[in-house]
Amino acid sequence: MEGIYDSDRLLMSCGSLYTALSRTYPEAQAPAKSTVIPVEASEQTPLFKGSKSYGGTATAAIGDGYASKSGADSSYGSENDNSSIKGGKGIVNVAMRKHGKECCAYAQMMTFVLILAGGCVIATYLLIAESRLPTLRFSLDLVHRHMWSNVSAPLAAILNHSNVLNIVIMQTGGTDCDKYEKCLQILRELQKQYQEKHGTAQEIPFNFLIGGDRQTYEARGWNYESGLPLAVVPQNASLVIAFIGNYTISAPNTMQLRSALSLIAESVRQKKLQRKYKIFGLRNSSDAYNDGKALFGAIGEWKQFDGLLAVI
Repeated sequence: MEGIYDSDRLLMSCGSLYTALSRTYPEAQAPAKSTVIPVEASEQTPLFKGSKSYGGTATAAIGDGYASKSGADSSYGSENDNSSIKGGKGIVNVAMRKHGKECCAYAQMMTFVLILAGGCVIATYLLIAESRLPTLRFSLDLVHRHMWSNVSAPLAAILNHSNVLNIVIMQTGGTDCDKYEKCLQILRELQKQYQEKHGTAQEIPFNFLIGGDRQTYEARGWNYESGLPLAVVPQNASLVIAFIGNYTISAPNTMQLRSALSLIAESVRQKKLQRKYKIFGLRNSSDAYNDGKALFGAIGEWKQFDGLLAVI
């Protein structure tokens, strides 16, 4: 039987294939030797560029009649390494984008929270301020006409509130009052005297009166002319406020003055009086040359005070 001998095995021809047969002679028991052949770096061995590998000199081992596949394996590993690097960069980019979105969402949420908190603070402040306004500025204790008067509706011209620019302040003269019952008694006596001259259907010629009990009493109110003849300012542009009593020597107390200011402020708030109003004092010169001197001295310190008028 013919065959092809190599240094360590015998190959028999069988068509296009070769079958390995063990030697029968003694030399067949000798150990097989491997031959190490240097391999230059090439495009097929990318890890061996420059005749160098990651571990040192590039070599390929050939033993048992077969060439070593270490180079191909190394090339495959290099591609896997490159893929791993690219994959790692992709994961990092995805993570960074995700982190950026989370930061953006957090910033938007914090902005919304700050805006909401600011709105709550402003709303709370406005509510507190509004709740204090009636107590601090508009503390008006108003007694309506039907509580004391026998006149259901005054027989007087209707006021056009868009024309009302004047506040006229005067005194009633005579006795003052510091109790509700006493003030009602004085008001009814004044009404009786006025009706004896002008008829029982007539109301006393004031829009409001201020008592020593700090109450404000409605006479003709915000909707009717006072009926009091005035110099310089017309009736249809004025509200007349009278302090019950005589204040020629002593001025009204602080609470009475505050009641008058509260009435004026409420008149503006209800748009019964224009904001650019003026305040005048009305002196009855027929009674005394210094009629209401202390009263006018007190209101003369008010910013809107614009001088004295006289009864015609």
